[in-house]
Amino acid sequence: MRYDLYLCILVVQFFFQVIHAQSGDSSNNGAIHESSGCAFTSSATGNGFLARFYNYTLGAAYSKTYLESGYATYGKSLGSVSGVTSVNFQYSGLTNGPLTRTIYGKSITVTNFTLMLTGYFYASESGYYKFSLTNSDDAALFYAASASAFDCCGSTSLSSSANLDDVSIYTYYTGPNGYRQIYLEKGYFYPVRLAYLNMQGNLNLNFGVTYPSGAYVNSFSGIVYQFDTSSTVLTHQHQLL
Repeated sequence: MRYDLYLCILVVQFFFQVIHAQSGDSSNNGAIHESSGCAFTSSATGNGFLARFYNYTLGAAYSKTYLESGYATYGKSLGSVSGVTSVNFQYSGLTNGPLTRTIYGKSITVTNFTLMLTGYFYASESGYYKFSLTNSDDAALFYAASASAFDCCGSTSLSSSANLDDVSIYTYYTGPNGYRQIYLEKGYFYPVRLAYLNMQGNLNLNFGVTYPSGAYVNSFSGIVYQFDTSSTVLTHQHQLL
């Protein structure tokens, strides 16, 4: 990368970080008392997340809109991997040039890519679940238990009703760690979507969930599932007043 272009990118990054620090980020605190879940009448078709990969559009790292849907509009699909139960990864000591590594068993140019993870999170307890994203490098965005993750009880493709105001967590490199407590009811499956990107160099994704009982998990076998979109479902809405 040319030095002048690299310097320009650093300036843009700094600008977004200053704005973020001054305005705060309401998506990284508080609790969500309303949730939308599903009760399926058929068995799950898969265990774990579905991971979709896209190339990265230079300069979009700190745009919520890009992470919400822009990567699918402007980025080229690089394929997918099913059955992802261990979602976290880290590579350090990387240069800013194109470098290839393995993510979920798939060879990817890790120095510039976008990732979307989708699935249904099973609530085995009733209460507030604390979803967390820490040390994201470069940026990550998380939706849960709403139509903005994807259309509830339907396809895990992008939701037609996605709303940036529904973002549960948004975090980025050098920014604050993000968390959100969401009330989920035992026995239901809740749509979740995690979007991540790396724009250059090192990368890190660290996602986990603390259960109402206090147990912490960052591996999702037997917790996140896939379902046939033609399954008969009952939509469950829950709200604490």
